[in-house]
Amino acid sequence: MPKIMMTMLAALTTVLSAQAFEWENPGGEALKLAVPHDPAYAFPGGFEATVRFACDLDKIGERSNHANLFCKGNNFQDGYCVMVRKDGALLVDIKGIEPDYYVFPAGFESMREYLLEIYVTPEFVRIFIDGQERGSYPYAGEFDFSNSNPLHLGSLGGYTFAGRLPLVRLEPLAGVKLPPGGPSEMLREAPRHQARAEILWTRTICRQEDRYIGWPTVCRLRSGDIIAVFSGDREAHVCPFGKVQLVRSKDGGETWSEPITIANGPIDDRDAGIVQMPDGTLLVTYFTSTAYRTKKFIDQKLPRDDPRYWWQRHDEKIPDDTRRKALGYYRMISKDDGHTWSKPEKMKDLSHTPHGPVLLSDGSLLQLGRTFKAAKPGAADAGRTIISAWRSTDLGASWVCLCPEVPDINGENSKPHMFHEPNAIELPDGTLVGLVRYHGPDCCLRQTVSTDGGRTWSPMKQTEMLGLPPHIVRLPDGKLVNVYGRRYAQPTAFGEYAAISDDGGATWDVENEVILAPCHNGDLGYPSSCVLADGTILTVYYQPPEAKEKPALMATKWRVTK
Repeated sequence: MPKIMMTMLAALTTVLSAQAFEWENPGGEALKLAVPHDPAYAFPGGFEATVRFACDLDKIGERSNHANLFCKGNNFQDGYCVMVRKDGALLVDIKGIEPDYYVFPAGFESMREYLLEIYVTPEFVRIFIDGQERGSYPYAGEFDFSNSNPLHLGSLGGYTFAGRLPLVRLEPLAGVKLPPGGPSEMLREAPRHQARAEILWTRTICRQEDRYIGWPTVCRLRSGDIIAVFSGDREAHVCPFGKVQLVRSKDGGETWSEPITIANGPIDDRDAGIVQMPDGTLLVTYFTSTAYRTKKFIDQKLPRDDPRYWWQRHDEKIPDDTRRKALGYYRMISKDDGHTWSKPEKMKDLSHTPHGPVLLSDGSLLQLGRTFKAAKPGAADAGRTIISAWRSTDLGASWVCLCPEVPDINGENSKPHMFHEPNAIELPDGTLVGLVRYHGPDCCLRQTVSTDGGRTWSPMKQTEMLGLPPHIVRLPDGKLVNVYGRRYAQPTAFGEYAAISDDGGATWDVENEVILAPCHNGDLGYPSSCVLADGTILTVYYQPPEAKEKPALMATKWRVTK
């Protein structure tokens, strides 16, 4: 390979040619290097990346959450970028395609050396870890590596890499022989007839031009109306502008009203749940967030043409005391089928969950929710998530803790941020079945059961349902249906899925999993369902209808056939 550039630092060698780029670091020390732009590594036809590394996960910052391996650009949104996440996942970010931001739960262990090979082709991103193909995925769109920014190897800004990084090699795809195999082609629509279900239709029910919609919950009222509540009129997944909005259908989900705003506080309002009480009263719950308000966001000097510039101008107008008082978990009540609503009222001493509480047969409300472990900064259990159970007999005005912590299995909850966003359902015999979002290596839902009204729960055990978060309904014949979003391209596709239980949640028929709505990227999910008068199911969720569009509110009408 003809050498046209070489940098020596602690036995570090960099070689660049018109065909390939290679960074060799025989000592393995985790260094950082910014290589000036050169068209040789713009790779318009795609490339293969070979990286040998051992990352010290414990030294990845809590705020940055990632360590950079290589990045063509100034940050992970600029060109092509590969990082290791603090939880051992792999991030692949490629500008111009969808998904542009892809996280694969690789299960990397701290300071264990791995050989990572990534092939970026015109149709697929193929990922090999120690010679085994894992996490490969198809994509929509065309990549764009034409930026003139440097190629960053090792630490980049706050994305500090600690450990060993002996080799980074990038070479154009034209000179590479692709291994056999690869992922299946991108699924464009759900098959109408499936092993246990029939898909009747999928459509967009609320689209807001150049705005973002997320995290809905749907409820069929006693009147027959259907209401979906969600966070709408947003700019992004995390931003200051979320509002709690509502749409209504009077014809079984066939047509929908324009959205109305029922809550709009000074900070981000999101993750709305809805439930109808036996007397017809509606309860909506939601929480507020300042997740957008990082130190970098506050300190960064942004140009006026950056949307976040206007986020800053909005945020700086909010007094600190107002922001502090606005942060919390709220409820609203309607006595007229959702046409008018009470003022938002903050709930206290309660764990959160996006779809809100569920109605029990005795008329009370059960909330299976998540809190973070209260611990001093730096303590070993700081950031650990706790699943707890709560009960209310007064429409959520007050709550009693039934179970302060649902147990785990095999120490799965010993690391931070493992369990999130549970949902539960009551069976006719009073048994409570709960499902929980899990952030461990397999990313499958965990299940827990209570037979004493929620006071004690079985340890959260693994299911085979790959996705997040859960929402469960019971059909007239007793079957349980759980819906969940999948933010992983394989084994099938990004999108919305369902699994059926014929035995009250003792088992779930994942072998005959129902594909409700595939998608081209992973910014999606939070499906919830209601059962219509004829036994069909309406599942509402958020995802982008087309490539390059922001997520909209979507629905699938379907039926279980077997």
